[in-house]
Amino acid sequence: MRVAVKTKGDCAEDVTIECGVVEWLIINKALRLLSADTNSHITDRLKAKIMCEAEPTFEEINEK
Repeated sequence: MRVAVKTKGDCAEDVTIECGVVEWLIINKALRLLSADTNSHITDRLKAKIMCEAEPTFEEINEK
């Protein structure tokens, strides 16, 4: 897994995450659990729900 945090001064401006399939499945499951957790703050639950609804794009890898 690779995480790159782009900063401006001391503030994070952007984050890029590259991960494998298993790592993605774990992240996705954690987001789904957070979106349903009534002990979490409502804004955290709503953000997690929105993140879960993001549609992935698929790119075919051409083998040589």
